[in-house]
Amino acid sequence: LSLSLSLSLSLSLSLSLQVLARLLKSTCSGSAVVDKYVSDPSHLKTAVRLVIHKSEAIRRSALAILPLFLVNPPPSVLSLMQANGEKLASFIDSLDPPQCMPPAFV
Repeated sequence: LSLSLSLSLSLSLSLSLQVLARLLKSTCSGSAVVDKYVSDPSHLKTAVRLVIHKSEAIRRSALAILPLFLVNPPPSVLSLMQANGEKLASFIDSLDPPQCMPPAFV
């Protein structure tokens, strides 16, 4: 029962992230929806945590969202990125692109 629940939650998370990634990518850059989402540092923290998730589907979906924060970060996110710049750079360098990165980034 526990394994079944775990798989169900993982699938739900994966599907939710896919919908979020599609919504944010289909919305015009600079729109109120994208701006509001990327202006919250907790969303960046969540995306970074999900990039190291054990599920490849969840990692791929999180990696599809992560670039939105890097393109033109608002001040609240920029200050978080600057404060953790070395950690963020080494984290990104540690990713294995062929396995984790969406095809557009490889």
